[in-house]
Amino acid sequence: MQDTPLDLLWPLAIGTLAMVGLIVLFMVGAVLGNRRLRRQHRLVSTILEGSPALILAVNRAGQVVEFNRACETVTGYRAGEIRGKAIKDLPFWSPLPEVWRTHSGSGFAPLSRFSGYITAKDGTRRFIDWQFAELQDEDGAVRLQIGSGLEMTAQKIAEEKMLAYQAQLGRLSSQMTQAEEKERRNIAGELHDGISQTLAAVSLQLSLIWKRAAGSDLQPPLGAVQELIRDVIRATRTLMYELIPRILYERGFLAAVEWLCERMSARYGLPIQCRDDGAPKPLSENMAIFLFKAVRELLINVGKHAGAGRAEVDLRRVGDEIVITVSDDGCGFDPGKPLDPDNVEGGFGLYSIRERLDYHGANMTVDSAPGHGARIVITAPLITG
Repeated sequence: MQDTPLDLLWPLAIGTLAMVGLIVLFMVGAVLGNRRLRRQHRLVSTILEGSPALILAVNRAGQVVEFNRACETVTGYRAGEIRGKAIKDLPFWSPLPEVWRTHSGSGFAPLSRFSGYITAKDGTRRFIDWQFAELQDEDGAVRLQIGSGLEMTAQKIAEEKMLAYQAQLGRLSSQMTQAEEKERRNIAGELHDGISQTLAAVSLQLSLIWKRAAGSDLQPPLGAVQELIRDVIRATRTLMYELIPRILYERGFLAAVEWLCERMSARYGLPIQCRDDGAPKPLSENMAIFLFKAVRELLINVGKHAGAGRAEVDLRRVGDEIVITVSDDGCGFDPGKPLDPDNVEGGFGLYSIRERLDYHGANMTVDSAPGHGARIVITAPLITG
């Protein structure tokens, strides 16, 4: 739950006091037999009318019997236009709150706290946070339901703008990822069709020359050059796989992850086990690329920083989602510590994975502590239908 902003605490407190005041008002109203109680009644009425919180009261018949000045100011409707109306028929609900939409009959609806928009008399939309309480008589029967509302339109607009901004960032991030992936394919294609094939042809020609130079002083240096060319060819192939793992497109996500585990195990001298439950896991191309890169980055982090003795990648299908768990028995870390995007190696990192999760409709949980390894779970939607 998010902390309540300080600028809302004062009206929230006043609203709560006003709600209590309204309860006192009706309790006092039941025994208005003496002058002192009448003065207290007028005092509570003044507090109620001066409250910045929206206060309304509903009787057993579901009719509004109190509608304070703040309600009038925010909704644009006078108390005389509202008193006596059924709570579910008030003209400013937009839409009617669920608690009354599903409640049949004229009695009290279940108590609830809810937030939503209303449409004021002048057509403007206001966002209100409502809270309802009960006033009971001496026999414990509910006499009134009293609602206190806090206008949060500015905060709601700011929240919606922030969410829209985050969504836009997610789209831009995805577009950048797709553009990067396209460029990677272009570079890998040029390496394969140009440099790699040219080097292979050079190696073949050099091999023929080396055979013809048998017994001469040229054969040893020709052999050394040929070995260097083979090293360049191997490095080029490795670079092509780093740029775009063809196995991901040719054999699918599972085969690519298994290949990745083998490769990372060889690179870091770390046993990495890949487990799969055998269930089909259809992924879109963009999702497969994102998840492959995420697993790769997590394994790189394990290999470079965890000091682990073993690691494991587990792939499971749960309903219409793929669940990927990457775990290790290394040094662990504090997941509550803020992630620094400027201190992430490799350009992708845990921070960048989180940044892309929302756009892809995925989520991630991190379970780790210093000295106790790490367990990171990514859940993402599969193709359905």
